[in-house]
Amino acid sequence: MVLSLIQPTFGRGEVTPEMHARVDTEQFRQSLKKCRNIKITRYGGLIKRSGTRHIAICADQANPSRLVEFIFSVDQAYIVELGDQKARFISAQALVFSGGNPYQITTPFHAADLDRLDYVGSGDIQTFVHANHQPQDLKRLAEDNWTMDPITFTDRPSDWVTGNWPRHVCFYSERKTFASTPQQPHKIWQTKTGLLNSFAVSDPLVADDALALTILTSHINDIAFIAEQESMIIGTAGATRTLGPADRGAVYSAVNAEQKHQTGVRAEPLRPVHLSSALLFVGDNGRSIREHIIDPATGSYVAPDLTVLSNHLFKSGVRSLAKVDHPMPICYCAMNDGSLVGITYERDQQMVAVHAHHIGGGGLVESIASKPGPDGDELWLAVKRDINGSTLRTIEVLTPEFDVDLIDNSAPAIEAFFVDGGFTSRSITPTTAITGLDLYEGAELDILADGQPLGKVIVSGGTLTLPGGASAKIIHAGFGYLAEGETMPIADGMRDGSTLGRTTRFASIIFDLMSTADLKVRISGNADYGDVIQMTVDELIEVSAGIKQGTYISKPDNGWGSNHTAQFYSDLPLPFHIRAITLQPELGD
Repeated sequence: MVLSLIQPTFGRGEVTPEMHARVDTEQFRQSLKKCRNIKITRYGGLIKRSGTRHIAICADQANPSRLVEFIFSVDQAYIVELGDQKARFISAQALVFSGGNPYQITTPFHAADLDRLDYVGSGDIQTFVHANHQPQDLKRLAEDNWTMDPITFTDRPSDWVTGNWPRHVCFYSERKTFASTPQQPHKIWQTKTGLLNSFAVSDPLVADDALALTILTSHINDIAFIAEQESMIIGTAGATRTLGPADRGAVYSAVNAEQKHQTGVRAEPLRPVHLSSALLFVGDNGRSIREHIIDPATGSYVAPDLTVLSNHLFKSGVRSLAKVDHPMPICYCAMNDGSLVGITYERDQQMVAVHAHHIGGGGLVESIASKPGPDGDELWLAVKRDINGSTLRTIEVLTPEFDVDLIDNSAPAIEAFFVDGGFTSRSITPTTAITGLDLYEGAELDILADGQPLGKVIVSGGTLTLPGGASAKIIHAGFGYLAEGETMPIADGMRDGSTLGRTTRFASIIFDLMSTADLKVRISGNADYGDVIQMTVDELIEVSAGIKQGTYISKPDNGWGSNHTAQFYSDLPLPFHIRAITLQPELGD
């Protein structure tokens, strides 16, 4: 008996091994055993993630950099690279230069401070806080003219002294809000309305006076974060709370303030992100991502765990968060083990899909940030690699997803960028090499030359020479990476639901594809992979024929076994996009 079982959505992403036998759940039918260097789209499909482009060598090679966004507007957005008592600036996709050198300013923050910096921006000013430093304002005066100076406050709180400065900052109701000094970890201070550096109060109190509040609870827990929503969200080491107007019909003020306990969920002292209509924050000792939303059934706040079905990917703990809204809403997590985990999050479509990413060349992600770009939001990464025994720290940006509709359809694969830490060489006439790669001396890089993958070549003398005397006008070169996925075991098809564990062999596997140039498949337990689209060398060279779309049937060589899965991958610097997978197993006795 041959079954035909389609999986039209992968909207739960990679799930923990504890879910691999939960055939009774709807999540089982939307999941993968493995999803590495593959994104889940907002429609539930699978796309090989694009590569990262090299932008600059980090200013500090001895310590990790911290990347933060500085956003004046969609058209004027920067990435600030913070190092050991220094800051540099990236505009568009290049360092800001002045006088022929990267523009740099001095900051008070040491390398050990960077992970615990909090910040909030408005216009051309961004405020930074840290327990060991007086709050600082970073100001943009011009593209190559920035300052960072301590803030002079009016009526500064008396207990703000050296070594006892606030650790968190946000805006709420036209007030700059500070929270949690080491000596008063459960206290909040808010400036006067509209006067963001004044803590003045009147006698008697008036509506726009500054506020000083203490978290009122039976358990005095440190404040882990503060964030603006309709109410201000306060995450603590033992609960989440809200602060807002007691009378919702009146303006929040010194005489109209109320705090409430909302959930009993532990929060970690890491900056949360706003994605869609929810606030996502790190909980459970850094090993989960939770969403702080209003339950429409009760009208109360709840904080469900988005990652409970994929907790194996979070065991090392989250280091920092960044989010992109467009063109696909994803919360990215830089993990303590150097990996990158993404969560495609579309609450309205019930989409919470987890996918893991490993940066090519053994890259370890040390910091992430995002900013608007011309093709949507951009994810920026500070990456550490070992190159021939030496540490190299670089700044890279995740390139836009491959979209054949947005490029020259006569030669679509030419612009496929599927290498990490990569470079692109463009020339009017064909060239045989890329020069200026001294930073990768001795490293082995993958090459895509005019849409044709040419394998791996070692950088020698700072030059990457195309193999076999080849030449090309457009050459992409960088560290290759493996994109691999694996379906869940067969569980459907029998009336008694007992297919899981039955002896099976696959008659065929059917892939519904878009914009695909490289995809291989095998049955688990089988040593050999087969090409799904079976492109010839001539088709790879003729790049217009190198992008496939439609239904492709693979008949893998496999024998009888139990709990078989389909394993698929791409290791060439070329794209794939899977809309659906249909498994056609034959059941044994």
